[in-house]
Amino acid sequence: MYPPHYRTEMSSLDFRFSVESDEHGFRNASPWPDRAEVVIVGDSMAYGYGVEKDEAWTTLLDDALPKSRVITLALPGTTPQQYARYFEKFGVALRPKVLIFCIFPGNDILEAETFDRWIAAGSPGNYNVWRYFEGRVPRSELALLDRSFLLLSLRSIRKRLMYGLESQTLELPDGGRLQLAPALYGNALQHNDQGYRGSRAS
Repeated sequence: MYPPHYRTEMSSLDFRFSVESDEHGFRNASPWPDRAEVVIVGDSMAYGYGVEKDEAWTTLLDDALPKSRVITLALPGTTPQQYARYFEKFGVALRPKVLIFCIFPGNDILEAETFDRWIAAGSPGNYNVWRYFEGRVPRSELALLDRSFLLLSLRSIRKRLMYGLESQTLELPDGGRLQLAPALYGNALQHNDQGYRGSRAS
């Protein structure tokens, strides 16, 4: 999870956006309300990775609902089991009327298997580090990797090389922009075949 009230910039060849976490490490306005009408859980798709917070679909949903408050419990690179844990720890107390559980078919099923293997191994250390090395983390580098943003950069490069992330941004007549990344979804779905057991990205 991101630290509370954390701020940074994320960038790639395709985008640059700011990250600002709330008091719990998620991407919501602070302070949280006592109740939320809608709670959303998921990974980068629900987080709005790649766009500014006011451009994320979760923010647009909140803006479109009168007198509503949407709380998003989503973090990039997480698994369905983690979505459920975030809701149990942070969302239940908000007593939402609606829970939106976002599943990305491109990798969530395989990542769920990886998370189960991490649990079966005794939850050793940082899950993101463990997952990156598929459980074979070099002991001499473990302390560094556990605290390093370099790991996120390496994973991003790995994903780009593996999936051939090509995108195109369309300019809409009303001045809006729409980013398309067909290679990401096509290749991710292909790699998510049940029989596939090769390298994978999150």
